[in-house]
Amino acid sequence: MNENNHLPTDLPTMHQDFVLDKSGKITKHRWVGEFTCKIPNTKEKCLIAKHRAYLDGQFADFLDPATIMIHKKVAYLRFTLTDFPKWWRDNDLGYELMDHNIIEDVYDEVLKFEKVWLKEVWGDDYTDEDGLEGSEDGKDSEKELKKDTRSV
Repeated sequence: MNENNHLPTDLPTMHQDFVLDKSGKITKHRWVGEFTCKIPNTKEKCLIAKHRAYLDGQFADFLDPATIMIHKKVAYLRFTLTDFPKWWRDNDLGYELMDHNIIEDVYDEVLKFEKVWLKEVWGDDYTDEDGLEGSEDGKDSEKELKKDTRSV
């Protein structure tokens, strides 16, 4: 059953289109395309967490912080992007790209939309502390990077 059919009608649109036109930092290839992202519902948030756990694998504690961050972003984008260019699909929804900055740029666009959406929903009551899972990613990521000063 599609939960979105039962949402209040006064919510702002839960989809956003954006265009990416960036060059890869490694390949120098120019990546251009139109994307559509959405605000994830509870089921999608669970699927994001499940996919991230799959990517991290059984020994996630031994992964470097950069890999953990890529997994987090790739998992999030897999369930929040509803339309994307053929090159994104052909690169396993971003996971096979050599240019990490392209994943980062697409991810940042999705988070930017989430922040705008939340401001529309919450109005004057919105603070940067409020947020969806993706909106809080930046805070979690910083904590993970700081935490990962442990010796293995």
